[in-house]
Amino acid sequence: MKQTDPVWFERLPVALAERPQWCLWRYEERGGRFTKMPYQPSGERASSTDPHTWSSLEAVQWAKWRHMGTYHGVGFVFSPDDPFVGIDLDHCRGQWWAAELLDRFPTYVEITPSWTGYHLIGLGTLPENKGRRKGPIEVYSAGHYFTIMADIPGGSKAYVAVAPHDKQSIADNAVGAGPSVCFPCPDGQM
Repeated sequence: MKQTDPVWFERLPVALAERPQWCLWRYEERGGRFTKMPYQPSGERASSTDPHTWSSLEAVQWAKWRHMGTYHGVGFVFSPDDPFVGIDLDHCRGQWWAAELLDRFPTYVEITPSWTGYHLIGLGTLPENKGRRKGPIEVYSAGHYFTIMADIPGGSKAYVAVAPHDKQSIADNAVGAGPSVCFPCPDGQM
């Protein structure tokens, strides 16, 4: 059985914490492998595409504490109505290409529950809110959730950064070549 992941709630960017786009998750075996299934604080299954199944951060914190051991963590759901884009880097810690990508996107970064990858969250969207994948890199702006631990690697930002250029740039920079398009917010408070 997989163990519960710690969550450092106090490290979460305010821009994420204040949105009612949270769920709980737990490992469940499907097809011979473990997957992270989203849940509501009520214990019912959550959906990454149905906002009625999402909750406030406070509600998922309370449910995680109240049902200690039932849920392995919390997640943030990306929505077409929010300004966020997430980049998921799988099995990449310690690899040169991941360090290069982290340098190109100076935004909120955290270590994934597997301890082998990173989640980056910045401001931006993807055309038609469709996710993109190229090898170990996935990019989402809707219809997906990230497990959240707020385990921030040394030197990373604890706020969400701005992507001031066109919407396609985020995906192109993450899964293709191109100039950096993400910059820290002027006030550093997102």
